[in-house]
Amino acid sequence: MTKSLFKTARIALAMAVACGASTTPFLDAKTDQFPKPTATLPVKVEFAGSTVLLPLRVNGSSTLWFILDTGANSCVLDHRVAGDLRLQEVGTSQGTGAGRGPVPYRRYRKEDVTFTVADTRFACEHVISVDLANQPSIIGRRVDGILGSDFIAQFVVEVDYERALVQLHNAERFIYEGSGDIIDLTFDRRLPYVEAEITVVGQPPTRRKLLVDSGSQDAVDDDLLLKSTENLRKVTGGVGLGQTYEVFFGRLAGFRLGRFNFKDVPSVAPGVALVGSEVLRRFRAYYDYRRNRMILEPNRHLNDPFPSP
Repeated sequence: MTKSLFKTARIALAMAVACGASTTPFLDAKTDQFPKPTATLPVKVEFAGSTVLLPLRVNGSSTLWFILDTGANSCVLDHRVAGDLRLQEVGTSQGTGAGRGPVPYRRYRKEDVTFTVADTRFACEHVISVDLANQPSIIGRRVDGILGSDFIAQFVVEVDYERALVQLHNAERFIYEGSGDIIDLTFDRRLPYVEAEITVVGQPPTRRKLLVDSGSQDAVDDDLLLKSTENLRKVTGGVGLGQTYEVFFGRLAGFRLGRFNFKDVPSVAPGVALVGSEVLRRFRAYYDYRRNRMILEPNRHLNDPFPSP
């Protein structure tokens, strides 16, 4: 989808790095050499649309802005940042992004890269760099990197879209006592998935497995859309990392995630089946990978109409 078609266009920066396919629970990264928070650490964030940008430092740098991306499984630097830090690559490979085709990346030793957020240091098991130079044209501002599952799994990450606040909770001590909906997560290649119900015109409600992708500004994408009897429109998709390609745009008649129901939800197909930040921004979301769950508390934007092309 093009940016001009849809202000919440699919600009996913999801970077799936091949590290073996596993559906086992996500265990926290091996960062015991760094102190973990003993209490909640609040971090004021910025937004590019509904994309969360977290301020942090890398190896003592000045403040850099990283996308908080549940659709990425590694910690990613822009090539420019890696060069400024004079990091020595230890290899190259290819991954996948929002678009088609391989996305080349460089690998670095985790011991050579230290991240600091809210005065708490952490490391990532997998540190890579990619070319993020096109991000200003996509989201309107420079992006220095991406924080994926290697970061998120070390905490319980609370994202309050309404207050523009991210809170990092000690994962071992976290106890949830709110009234939000607790939704089970499963993991594949260290990426979180949920089961949800999708309805398209002319088809019965169908259970689907969707990637939870806060790095995508789409609402819900799934190939079930292609079975809709409603007219679909051809647009450009895969905007982000990788090559763009032709997709179909339409609306889902219904989408149910946990106890929450949405109607007339914009969607594109074919592509990655996902629930993106156009849905997630309607909640205070807790990502608790250690317990294989996501918790959603609705905010005042729950019933906002979905954007039209």
